[in-house]
Amino acid sequence: MITEYGHLDTAPFRQRRYVTYRPGRPVLGLLAALAFPAWVLPLLARGPRPVVHVHLSEGGSFVREGFVAVAASLLRLRVVATLHGARFLEFVAERPRLARAVLRACDVVLCLGPVHAAAVQRVVAGADVRLVMNPVDLPGRGTGGDRDGLRVVFGGEVGTRKGVDRLFRAWPSVLERVPGARLTVCGPLGPGIDRVPPGIDYAGTLTREALRGLLAGATVACLPSRQEVLPVFILEALAEGTPVVATKAGEWKSFEGVETIRWVENEDGPVADAALASAIVSVLTSGRVDERFDRTRDWLREHASRAAVASTLVRAYSPQRPSAHG
Repeated sequence: MITEYGHLDTAPFRQRRYVTYRPGRPVLGLLAALAFPAWVLPLLARGPRPVVHVHLSEGGSFVREGFVAVAASLLRLRVVATLHGARFLEFVAERPRLARAVLRACDVVLCLGPVHAAAVQRVVAGADVRLVMNPVDLPGRGTGGDRDGLRVVFGGEVGTRKGVDRLFRAWPSVLERVPGARLTVCGPLGPGIDRVPPGIDYAGTLTREALRGLLAGATVACLPSRQEVLPVFILEALAEGTPVVATKAGEWKSFEGVETIRWVENEDGPVADAALASAIVSVLTSGRVDERFDRTRDWLREHASRAAVASTLVRAYSPQRPSAHG
């Protein structure tokens, strides 16, 4: 998702990337965060004062990127934050003072849906909170191209948080009713899953381009997550004209108005597994209504395209009222 931000045209603002998250190397990430003031100070003498945009999740992010936000605020720079954490609500409950200190340093907080926006307002009353979608690249071609048989695709960490175990349990029921169906699972193995069951295609970790290509030929994209914010996987499937079956996890209400998503309850147990299987079967065996996909593409263009998200960012970067620091 951060990579996708790098493709946004945020003119008149020019992007510079400063990396503070180092996977598997937390000490280096912390040192990079602490070095931020030394990196930004020379920029203040060269031209217009920069806007600092931090991406926050939860836990250590509120220490690393949170330090950057607070330091930028003390330097009287405009600070914009985007919240991405799937466990942000739990984090706020566990560390309210840290969350409040960081969020108070931000002039604008961008949230991926109304649930997180309400949580920020509870932590910092009167905060300037705005909604934004994750950006997705819309291919120039239309929807409804050639589909690869009756293929269902799962993409993401192959673990229990993304609910792939739910899909594994539901799959035999899908095959009973649609014997020709195939399931392809993409992504690294995660907590709770040590192997992919026999009869299911495991593609491993794919590049974004390869996954997009697989989605373009799929009949259904499935993401039965237990915990999410706003999955890019769903957005990319919709962009490729592929219908989605997903659980009501995270900011699922941000997709209000999209007709090509079949929602199932975010629950566990035999009844929930049967409901997931039925939803997949329904989409696999339903005729394709191109008008629905045309409307989905219009919705994506208005809310989640690179141009739409860039426009939201430029408005957030541009002071429209006196700064909270001044």
